[in-house]
Amino acid sequence: MNKGQLRTHIKDVLNRSDLSDALTDTFIEHTLSRVQRLLRIPSMERTATQTVAGGYDGFVIPNDFLEIISLRSQGNQICTRVEYSDFVALSNVEGTPTKYTREPATNRLLLHPIPTSGTVLELKYYAEFTALTSDSSTNEISDIGEDLIVYGALSYAADYFIDERKTLFESSFQNYLTEIKTQSIDEAFAGANLSISGAYQYTDYQPNE
Repeated sequence: MNKGQLRTHIKDVLNRSDLSDALTDTFIEHTLSRVQRLLRIPSMERTATQTVAGGYDGFVIPNDFLEIISLRSQGNQICTRVEYSDFVALSNVEGTPTKYTREPATNRLLLHPIPTSGTVLELKYYAEFTALTSDSSTNEISDIGEDLIVYGALSYAADYFIDERKTLFESSFQNYLTEIKTQSIDEAFAGANLSISGAYQYTDYQPNE
């Protein structure tokens, strides 16, 4: 479901003449931010690589970064994360990295020992959803869980308008979130495509007069 369709569905369910397109878009954006905090699914996975050339001064973390999955040097996983305050006390030597930290000031990943020139580094991470920049835009979650966005936005709208259907909207949001998490786990074991079909249509609800 694209952004325009999401907006239309939300406005049809809420059935209020004072729900503008701009306000609906705000509720959609709030919902996407909320879902990003709660959900980790395969479609959110990204990979960034860097080949060390000359001196290593850190792996720049991508702008869409949410959470690290793995960090590898020449295919070998770097498993140990060290607090930055402890990391700076480590000796400045070159070799095969075994530890890493995140430098707060520059938002880079620093490694110890320092990788030598030519070393290939690979960062796998969970990324933010692609922005819905136009009415025809879709993204990783609108393609597979449109109802999650719809009912998350309706939950925000119910807060805004003090709508008595808040509990219903929030319950639906949580149910869809659980379904997607469950399907993501099933996919990891079975290799199936992740998708979710809406259990309700907006015509199932009786709007306020």
